[in-house]
Amino acid sequence: MATGRKRKRKIAKGRVAAAVIFALAGILLILMGTWALLHPEGMGFGSLFTSTSQSDPPEESTPQQPQPALALNPLTGTQTLAQDMANARPVAFMINNAQAALPHNGIANFDVVYELPVEGASTRLMALTADYRQAPRYGSLRSARHDFVELAKGADAVLVHWGGSDFAYNAISQYGVDHLDGMTYGERYFITDRSLGRALEHTRFIEPDGLSQGLAAVSVQIQQEGGYAPLFSFNAAGDTAGSLAAVQVSVPVTWEVTATFDYDPQTKQYAKGEFGSAETDGNTGEEVYVDNVFVLYADVSLMSDGVHRDIDLSSGSGYYISQGTAQPISWSKGDASARLTFTDASGAELQVNPGKSWVIFTGSDPDDLQLS
Repeated sequence: MATGRKRKRKIAKGRVAAAVIFALAGILLILMGTWALLHPEGMGFGSLFTSTSQSDPPEESTPQQPQPALALNPLTGTQTLAQDMANARPVAFMINNAQAALPHNGIANFDVVYELPVEGASTRLMALTADYRQAPRYGSLRSARHDFVELAKGADAVLVHWGGSDFAYNAISQYGVDHLDGMTYGERYFITDRSLGRALEHTRFIEPDGLSQGLAAVSVQIQQEGGYAPLFSFNAAGDTAGSLAAVQVSVPVTWEVTATFDYDPQTKQYAKGEFGSAETDGNTGEEVYVDNVFVLYADVSLMSDGVHRDIDLSSGSGYYISQGTAQPISWSKGDASARLTFTDASGAELQVNPGKSWVIFTGSDPDDLQLS
């Protein structure tokens, strides 16, 4: 009997020990679960029982590549030009300015635009860019005129056009102007976009790849040793201002074409308008803004054929408009190879604010200019 009771006590003690073990195991599981909830970052449970001051090593970050420094754009005086174009000559595009050809493609990407009277009461544009890769398409393109050829020569620009007057072709040959002509190379490097539903003369364009191939084909060198001198004398401070208010500007270029410029004090730029509406870019739909407007008065006469116009590019008076103000200036060019130069009312060289410029030559009466 005694042996039976001893055996029963051993069994009872074993059951108690087992119960204690199970209880301890349950407590341990509860502690481990609580630790996991409090440490979702996934630290090991072993740290319940060991003390450590070590922390997870910081995650390795990918080193950021330094952005290439931009070069000075010689057409705008701003530090916005890709380094590989720092020593490049500008490209000048002959742009159709007929109302039926609007909107212009690439017009928002140009650095300097020249607007001149041509036949009848029409005007035409020659638009310069320091980096022709900035827009996907340029145009629509039209034929060159001899006055534009002389302006391109003075700027040492490569002229891109679709045809030209006899006077223009003579000037290209006489002055040795590098050029790429759509009349010669047609669809090889240029594009005719008939999907626009316009008359044929309003459908000629060129894209950067075609332009690169075309320039290589005619052996035109864009890059030049020694760099490219700024087109204007720029005022780095950007605070050149005149004494006349010029918030709303209306320039009668011909008796049918009036260019308008509306100043935005927030951006300190002018919104360009013509034909009664805002100028927009056909590539993007964005409005066109410029920082500087030059209104240059010149004698305009008929050429010997009685059709084409000749603009006296020797010298004249005008206005420089920027920062919501205007001031009278004088301008001169001289021969075909010379650049345009400007002086203020004191006779000192005009300091031009950095930014994009729109340059208008007109034979209209200076009294017809509207500034307000």
